[in-house]
Amino acid sequence: MAGFDDMAGKRPSRGRLFARGLRHVLAGRFLGRGPFLISHLITARCFARCPTCLWRGECPEAAAGRVLAFYNSAREAGFVSTNFWGGEPLLREDLPEILKGCHRLGFVTGVVTNGYLLAERCNEIVPWLDHLVISLDLPSAAHDDLRGVPGLFGRALAGIEQARRLNGRMKLLLNAVVSRYSHPGVLGLVDLAGSLGTTVTFEVPDEGLPRFRLGEGEIRSRLPEAEERAAFRELLRRKAAGAPINNSRTYLRAVAEGRLRYPCHLPQACLRIGPDGRVGNCLHPDRPLGNVFTSGLREILDGAAARELVRESAHCSRCTDTAAFETSLFWTLHPEVAANTLKLFLTS
Repeated sequence: MAGFDDMAGKRPSRGRLFARGLRHVLAGRFLGRGPFLISHLITARCFARCPTCLWRGECPEAAAGRVLAFYNSAREAGFVSTNFWGGEPLLREDLPEILKGCHRLGFVTGVVTNGYLLAERCNEIVPWLDHLVISLDLPSAAHDDLRGVPGLFGRALAGIEQARRLNGRMKLLLNAVVSRYSHPGVLGLVDLAGSLGTTVTFEVPDEGLPRFRLGEGEIRSRLPEAEERAAFRELLRRKAAGAPINNSRTYLRAVAEGRLRYPCHLPQACLRIGPDGRVGNCLHPDRPLGNVFTSGLREILDGAAARELVRESAHCSRCTDTAAFETSLFWTLHPEVAANTLKLFLTS
């Protein structure tokens, strides 16, 4: 649209951004440098009641100025990309300020949203994004019932169309959780993605205790193994036939064959930060690695707890989501995963 480059500024090509990321992977693997991606749970607040969510709840939130001060230090420490999620990140009134600041610092910047507020906040958010992920579970208004939000599906579709018109260079994707709540209808999101001219990523739900709703029992949302394997065999078949599915064949096949085992390298590539600045320790949630608002970033990255997490995680494959799996295999330069990531990064 006219004036877009004046607002958001010129960005490097996707090929150059991918090459930058690959350089950081190689530097991390062979030169011992730290992580270069940030996974930022910017708020735990959410009005939806998704039955698979571990992250909705209450947690103090740092103001935009403090967040951007951290990103200044993160850039100096070599971080190049950040992804904001929740909760529902569009509930934060100061999100545009944060996104604009990260964009101007040169970060590859993304947001994961359920889409309900997207159309009304598009103009202030979308110009600063390199990628936008819309979380959907079903390709119809039945999605509203599953998440407990009337009108959610229709509003998400309206937001997608408006976002695409506003920022044509932005990567726009759907994300779906294949669970006992959404199966088998969730597979219809392949056709929806095709009709929208976008792509879709499928996840096996992570399970366990909610992070911000203390006292609740564990969430158990995975399909019975036989049904889960059959669903991912079908997704593997459709990807082979050219369907717009983002997952690597390696991930789809691992789930389809019931062998979702891998050496986790996510802590070497990615730092997960909560709304209050705590740095997540996935193996010991009660022992965060530190707080980026009260400690120096280099102190956290070089600390004993961070080093211990890297050592322990190499023997863990607890996380079943595609991000943990594929980031870990990309870190090892797995040929098919690396090629699939390059294709995903370069295509519209």
